[in-house]
Amino acid sequence: MSIFAVRYTYADDEAHLAAVRPQHRDYLGELYEAGQVLIAGPLLPPPGGGLLLVNVPDAAAAKAIADGDPLMKAGLIVAVDINEWIQIFGPLKA
Repeated sequence: MSIFAVRYTYADDEAHLAAVRPQHRDYLGELYEAGQVLIAGPLLPPPGGGLLLVNVPDAAAAKAIADGDPLMKAGLIVAVDINEWIQIFGPLKA
């Protein structure tokens, strides 16, 4: 497994984002419980975007997480950047 940083850029539609956000958080919460999402949170100021650190086998699996996000399905994620990430310091270090 590898860690990937997944950065979302959100559409500038705060009302629609707010409407879909509960499903988005439920989705990421399930992946967190499964051990695939390590850290997730918004980038500020709104609509900013989001940053996830995911623990998956490869970049394709990280993209699959982004593709399955309810915000993506609703057309509210306008860009996704995925990069493998190696931690040097911090609490995720094995």
